[in-house]
Amino acid sequence: MTNNYSGVASGANTVTVTFDKLVQAFSASNSNSVLTISGCATNPTAAIAMSVNGSGNSVATATLSGGTCADLATVTVSLDLTKVTDQVGNVGDASDNPTPVTYQIDLANPVATLAAPDYGGGSYAD
Repeated sequence: MTNNYSGVASGANTVTVTFDKLVQAFSASNSNSVLTISGCATNPTAAIAMSVNGSGNSVATATLSGGTCADLATVTVSLDLTKVTDQVGNVGDASDNPTPVTYQIDLANPVATLAAPDYGGGSYAD
């Protein structure tokens, strides 16, 4: 799984799952909880779009949105392969679950300081 989390807690974030073969499509709303999202007071939800890559393998792209996450919270997205079935009916094995994707929420505003030029006797300018 890969993640390009932008760091904006209220923005859309994607997690991509690439399989080694064709699998049956996931629920678009993640209703069977094939992806588990944790780490927030109210966890984001996932909208899943299925596609096939140039190698003929299934790709699931989950767009995360919503949720109530604290500053510096660690959000974890996990895949449960026992809820994944390939095109001929083989079910995934939990021992093959990929490493979860984690990212940290950054809600801190940017801070800056201004410095006046030093004219040797004070901080004034003509």
